[in-house]
Amino acid sequence: MHPAISWDSKIRRAYAVVFATFLLLCACNSQPENVDTTTTISTPPTTTATTLSPAASPEPPPSAEDQPQATPAETVDCSQPMPAPTNQFGAPMSSGTSICATVVACADISENYEPGTTHMSDGTLMYTEDCNDYYFTQKAEQQPDPGTTSGRGYTCDKSGCVWPDGSPVPNYQRCGEMCGEPPTSGDIQGKWFECLNSGATEEECRLQQGGN
Repeated sequence: MHPAISWDSKIRRAYAVVFATFLLLCACNSQPENVDTTTTISTPPTTTATTLSPAASPEPPPSAEDQPQATPAETVDCSQPMPAPTNQFGAPMSSGTSICATVVACADISENYEPGTTHMSDGTLMYTEDCNDYYFTQKAEQQPDPGTTSGRGYTCDKSGCVWPDGSPVPNYQRCGEMCGEPPTSGDIQGKWFECLNSGATEEECRLQQGGN
């Protein structure tokens, strides 16, 4: 016959087993669930850096070396002769007029100069076309019957024009071609410059005037 205490021992053992089983089950259930430990790294949006150009700075003023240098005034040598027109013979129609000289006035017909004679500021004489025109204008005004020699005090033939005493009439006192007379020096000069102004060369103009 077993003592009573043996039942208590069995019961305690049974409780111990149950309690141990319970703890074991609790331990199993207390394990953490599988956690996804993958770390997602977010990439920040790419920002394009904008480089700002600095404001254009004003250009520095040019240095003294870069400044345009004033051209010194040219010195004119007034002792040099002015280029003068030439006659049909190639001779300059000037008495050595200075390059600095200016026109003063046309010679008056009463001065008995050749047609076109011009008084210059340096005291010399020079031919100009304007004064040549002026001469013939004066001449036409002083001759009441242009186109003829009659009434002028001289007579003309093929050999030339003479005064009643037989002395030759100077060219500047004759009417010239417009009166049917031989050409005066003014007529010749006028034709010479008309030819040059037409664009012909000096050689061509000499041939037109008979090689004179």
